[in-house]
Amino acid sequence: MKRAISLIFLTAACIVCFLSVRGTLPFIPIYGSSMEPTLQSGGLLMIEPIDAKDVKVGDIIVYDVPPMVRDYYNYPNVVAHRVTDIRTQPSLGFRTKGDNTGEDPFTIRPVDLRGTVGDQIPYLGIPLLFFQSQQGLIFAVVALALLAFFLYGGTALVEGRGELIRPLPSVPNMWVVIVVPDVPVPAGKTTSMYAALKPAHFTDGTVTQKLVDNVATGKKIDVSLLFNTFENIAFDDFNLRRVYVEHLEKLGAPHVHLCGSGPALFTLFENKPPAEELYKCCHDQGMQVYLVASL
Repeated sequence: MKRAISLIFLTAACIVCFLSVRGTLPFIPIYGSSMEPTLQSGGLLMIEPIDAKDVKVGDIIVYDVPPMVRDYYNYPNVVAHRVTDIRTQPSLGFRTKGDNTGEDPFTIRPVDLRGTVGDQIPYLGIPLLFFQSQQGLIFAVVALALLAFFLYGGTALVEGRGELIRPLPSVPNMWVVIVVPDVPVPAGKTTSMYAALKPAHFTDGTVTQKLVDNVATGKKIDVSLLFNTFENIAFDDFNLRRVYVEHLEKLGAPHVHLCGSGPALFTLFENKPPAEELYKCCHDQGMQVYLVASL
């Protein structure tokens, strides 16, 4: 039940983020510098209701931009700008502009009026703005899918850029010993490692497919099939390979692999006693080490 509640809560949070940038909630993230310093970019702006007849010149109003106007002028869904003129003929309308930009090239109708500016919460709009991008939406979908697998356990094959997830039969619980080497981590480490990769460092997918076949047929996990192409780069480092990888293997680690782009290392055990023994040896030697069970 707790897992289900957690998933529902996070799903609702993503929906709120999505709706907030679409202008359907009583707050919006502040984007751009057109109204600075009055409205600070990255903040969260609360919208206060106001009747169209009460709007005065000089007020900052929040309004929806009609789809056709938005597409033609490349405007966002919702805008907060200052009123410069009030038109009464042929019908009530408002002319607006940003404090740091020119006049908006269209008239705001009363039906599009959302309200006026209320309180601002600094920086809280930044994560909401992320959901305006295509990357943000992809992130939300992938994160929720991965979260569902994490909360409910299970095994899956993730393909593509993370958007393709294929469930697999559950694998037996295993024990994981994680060691964090005491080595310098330069700025831009992962970027430089990506740049150092060459076509020869990659496989055609057969190694991973063999591992998937083992899992699908209920066989034991063959740790030698765990493949991380970053090991081709990271394990060229003499200190990491000699001081840690080879040393861990001498202490009893069956196979030592890199966590992501490193520098953390891990090894798997089917049973807890040998994992505890390796953990104790590493701990007694002053290493930063962790012992955890797989889901």
